[in-house]
Amino acid sequence: MDLFLHLGPGVQMFFAFMVLFVLVNVVTFLLYVVDKWKAVNGKWRIKEATLLWATLVLGGVGASLGMVIARHKTNKLKFKAAMVAGLLVAAAAVTLMAYILLF
Repeated sequence: MDLFLHLGPGVQMFFAFMVLFVLVNVVTFLLYVVDKWKAVNGKWRIKEATLLWATLVLGGVGASLGMVIARHKTNKLKFKAAMVAGLLVAAAAVTLMAYILLF
């Protein structure tokens, strides 16, 4: 932990962002998997708006994995579009954070 404190503020910010990024994607992945399980078992579902927002707010990677692994929402155009948009948002955010760190 002491090593983390000696890193520059840019590195600390990048590390914090990456932790947030991983957490958001894990949660998004779990949302898709749980919704698929609920669909198969006839339970109350997670709202589509929740899945879409989680996808667009840095969760593109988790959504992509959730859609492929759970085979969930793969035929719906709005989810395909949200997945692409979420991946672009995630890529832009990671690129911006790397740029801030390097320059």
